This record gives sequence, structure tokens and C-alpha cells, in this order.
Amino acid sequence: EKVKKTDILKAAKKYLVKNRASVAYILPNGLNIKSPSKISQLKTTHNSINQKHKIITKTYPENNNYKLISQNLKTKKYELENGLTLLITPNESNEIIAIDLLSKGGFFHENEIQKGVGNITADMLLKGTKNYNSQELSTILDENGIEISSQMYPDAFSTTIKCTKNELQATLDIFDEIINNSILDEKDLENIKSKKIQKIKTSMDIPSTIAFDETKYLLWENTPYQNSSTILTNAYKKVTNDNIKTF
Repeated sequence: EKVKKTDILKAAKKYLVKNRASVAYILPNGLNIKSPSKISQLKTTHNSINQKHKIITKTYPENNNYKLISQNLKTKKYELENGLTLLITPNESNEIIAIDLLSKGGFFHENEIQKGVGNITADMLLKGTKNYNSQELSTILDENGIEISSQMYPDAFSTTIKCTKNELQATLDIFDEIINNSILDEKDLENIKSKKIQKIKTSMDIPSTIAFDETKYLLWENTPYQNSSTILTNAYKKVTNDNIKTF
């Protein structure tokens, strides 16, 4: 109770500075790096495909316009024709394929009008498309052993996809459907906004959450990291379907 805001700021200025920071990397033997690469990342494995189930399939144009940039152990780094970076690491231990899509996003890339839209978009993606409602999407994912989830971080928007080798084509088809044909229903949007706001209100009943929220606001003032529960609650209320489509 005796700790004041000025005490927190004084401690932060003394200890949370670059010359007191350390970064540790846990790497395989023989692999050395200077710093993490600040690029969009995509990890995938190319395998033969068997299509099943009632999923609308598409034919994708073959694109061989990519260039090998570097290689570390089993991971190869490519540059695609559109400038995106592709990282491929073969998985030889089982039949699982994991795809991670990282793009610029998060609070760092949201202005006052867009604030909070990334979080809402992540929850809206599986709420139904032109060809499948949310229940049908859920059934297709479960029956095919497919996992698709999205999450927003302060400086990135991430989508993770997991499937078996035999279901890769079906997975890409359903992911294409989700990205390009989502209906973004107004009722679903209002329901998601309401649940997020209620979750924040519930969390504010915990004293430690309140303390952390206030500390974060003090330490990261005028940066995206300062987004407190109050800021996010007000931001979620303003998110519209047009904001999500633009995002």
C-alpha cells in the first residue's frame, strides 16, 4: 500500500534500460546467430496430398518464383516473388505439418480508429463463410484433424495451422475459404465484443490484475504496450465490420 506511482517509475528508469538487459538464445549444437531476424515467417512442409471429405477444393497456380537465401541445419530460408519470406523445416518425426503465418499487425500497427480490431478479427475468422456456417466449419476441422487458430500480439498477427500430411490440401482449401469468404456476421461481432468486454470486467475483480494494469500503463505510456483494460474496453465497443474488412 505504501508503493506510489513515482516509486514504480523511478525503479523502471533505473532497472528497465538497455545496459541492464540480457537476451538468451537456446540453440542446437553448432548453430550460432547474432540476433533474431525481424521478418514475416512461414513454416511449412511440402508433401503428397490425398483429398477427402466434403470440402470445396481449388486449383492453385504453380509458382516457382522463389530464391534460396540461406540455410541453417535443416531450415531453409526462401524469398518469394512478392517479397515474403518462407522458412521450411522438414518434420521427420511424425506425420504432423505445422504452418505458422506471421504478419505485421498488433497494437503497433493500429491507429486510434483501428485499436482492438486485430483481437476481434482473430475471433471472427471461424464464425462462418459463404459456404459453411460456424458449426459446419467446426465439424470439418474436427473430422479432418485440422487446427486453425489466430492470435494478435503487440507487434504481429499470427495464424497457426496444424494437420496431417494427408490432409494438407484439404486444410489449405478450408483456410482459403476462411480468409477469402468469411461473412463477418454482425450478430457474431457483437457477441464477441460483449464476451471480450465481460472477460476484462471479470479480470478486474482480481487485485493483482488491477496492479499490473496500472503499472503497464505507467511504464509504457504513449506506446502500444500501455493498452490497459480500460483502453481496450472502449476500443472493442467501437470496432465495426468495416474495420475488420479493412484489417
